[in-house]
Amino acid sequence: MNFAKSFPGLITIAAIGAVIAIAACVVAAMLPPIPQWMAVGVITTAVIASWVHGWFVVKLTFEVADPPTSPLETGRQPLAPPAGTMRGGWIIGLLERAATTAAIGTGLFVALAVIVAVKAVGRFGELDKPESRERFIIGTLASLGTAALWGAAAYLWRI
Repeated sequence: MNFAKSFPGLITIAAIGAVIAIAACVVAAMLPPIPQWMAVGVITTAVIASWVHGWFVVKLTFEVADPPTSPLETGRQPLAPPAGTMRGGWIIGLLERAATTAAIGTGLFVALAVIVAVKAVGRFGELDKPESRERFIIGTLASLGTAALWGAAAYLWRI
């Protein structure tokens, strides 16, 4: 993907998603609590939104963290996925965002420690290279941040 062409589109989509999530938080803070049966729909909507929005945010974060440039300009190779590692990252990211959004949306904040621990333990053997560690930290923080935003929106609608 060409950085110059993809970057503005990624920023736009990530910004629109963030504005929608923040607006949902503001509106939810002003409304009375919703019935329990509606909370399921709110949390489900937040999970789906965090999946979609999170994909764009993580992609944008990787683009910003290491734009594709010549190694001669930066003195190092671009942050490409290390060969033979970090398999299943896309699905793991979806599951991580779903679990994080649902945990925050339902008020089970302690579950975040379990989510992060499971991910770290599951990837421990693959984090022997600096490039792997960088991608793991960048992707995890971008993914968890997006999921936390949508989880907060769901939580505020629920209480």
